[in-house]
Amino acid sequence: MPDPGRCPDVGGLTSGELGRTGRELRVSLDLARPDSPARGPILAYLGAIDAELAARRSRGQRGISLCSCGFGTDDPAWFSDAP
Repeated sequence: MPDPGRCPDVGGLTSGELGRTGRELRVSLDLARPDSPARGPILAYLGAIDAELAARRSRGQRGISLCSCGFGTDDPAWFSDAP
């Protein structure tokens, strides 16, 4: 059982997973009643996701880059011209 006093750990998720999870949580939040106790954990996870995405942006990490062949990665080294 998760510790309610601990901030959710979302650091292991990819950028795509963070985006998808955030969208799903925002839908859940929209469907939850204003007085629902479910809003607390949803808001905590949304805050953790937003903080993780902001930290990645400040470190210069980008989202997923796609090649014309359909290959996608969040590692810019795959698309560098350096040997």
